[in-house]
Amino acid sequence: MLSQYIIVGLVYIAISLCVTIVVSIVNPGKLRHKLVTVFITALIASFAGALIYTIFKPVFNALASLQQINIYPPLIAAIIAVFLLIHISSSKDS
Repeated sequence: MLSQYIIVGLVYIAISLCVTIVVSIVNPGKLRHKLVTVFITALIASFAGALIYTIFKPVFNALASLQQINIYPPLIAAIIAVFLLIHISSSKDS
């Protein structure tokens, strides 16, 4: 049982890392020196997405899953949170 929690945590860390890499490729100028902040934001949001998944589990059961871990809620939450971070960061720089 503990190993399943470790695997789930590693999957969420991998999702956060992927979101960070995509943000650094798509938007290299705005958050160039803030990639650790982007990673932490994506990590928190991916765990928040997992919490949302547990609350709305019947809705997400229709979506596909990967190795018994539904990756869509943490992925969606991480992407939304990072783009909100980009928006907030760009408005503070202006």
